[in-house]
Amino acid sequence: MPRRPWYPKNPSDYVADTPLLSLEGHGLYNLILDYLWMNDGSLTMSIAELSRLCRAHHRSIDRLMRKELATLLDYKDGVITNRRVTQELARAKEKSRKARASANQRHHPKPCEKDANASQTQCADDANQEPRDQETKRPRVRRCAYTDEDYLTAADMFKLLDQMNPGHKPPNLETWANEIRLMREIDKKSDQEIRDLFEYANNDRRFWRKTILSPEGLRRNWDKVIVDKNNPKERPKGKQARAREAIRERFSGS
Repeated sequence: MPRRPWYPKNPSDYVADTPLLSLEGHGLYNLILDYLWMNDGSLTMSIAELSRLCRAHHRSIDRLMRKELATLLDYKDGVITNRRVTQELARAKEKSRKARASANQRHHPKPCEKDANASQTQCADDANQEPRDQETKRPRVRRCAYTDEDYLTAADMFKLLDQMNPGHKPPNLETWANEIRLMREIDKKSDQEIRDLFEYANNDRRFWRKTILSPEGLRRNWDKVIVDKNNPKERPKGKQARAREAIRERFSGS
């Protein structure tokens, strides 16, 4: 099977180019177009060979080639070509080239290099230009934005959760590390602040240890946990505490 088993055909263009063709001329012209497409735009064949291919008398083929198809096909030194087929093949090849380049870019992204001085992984893209996908022209997502310290903090967070709940489902540490990076770069929180507040939340037996189970949860509830941490006496009391307090008030008043 040829690499391109089909080719585009514009009926309006075909009808406009072939108003004077006979039924035989249409048949021969379409057959030659098919063979040109399958042979990369050129067909080396004599009149005798062409007549055998078409199962027709060589005089009929010679007449059609000289009279009806002379303006549609270029036939020199036994080589047949067609301008429209050549153009369509060029378009198909360019489209295939772009598709291969796009596939290679998706499945084989540029390797990330490690900056020893900053201890931070960065994608090897042009620093002066935002990386963009060649086909869609949209910015590519950076794959290596978080630092080694972010990843280590994420691993320590999971270790703490696993100690409290052995068998805790392992998370995607890269996603966690990127969330920690966002807290540092956007929310302006230090790594130590992130560690301390996550540890505090997971040592709180009343509420936060059931809520803060990831960096995303910590970031979403950061301000609430800070208020709770700074005002421990103002925490809402549980049902048992309220019941004990009601009993004490009842007996003290009697």
